[in-house]
Amino acid sequence: MNISSKFSKFIATKLSNLSVNIAKTSTKSSLNLFLKEPKMPKSLFKRGAVPK
Repeated sequence: MNISSKFSKFIATKLSNLSVNIAKTSTKSSLNLFLKEPKMPKSLFKRGAVPK
């Protein structure tokens, strides 16, 4: 293996690892936002539609 192919493999590995980490972070963030969605304040409901 020459130096340029080793360097190319190194760069490809780093880019792959970065992509995987970004995908994991995005997935976790989406799930957290979905599961921890804040409740709508009662002041934003119409007067007759406030649940008890």
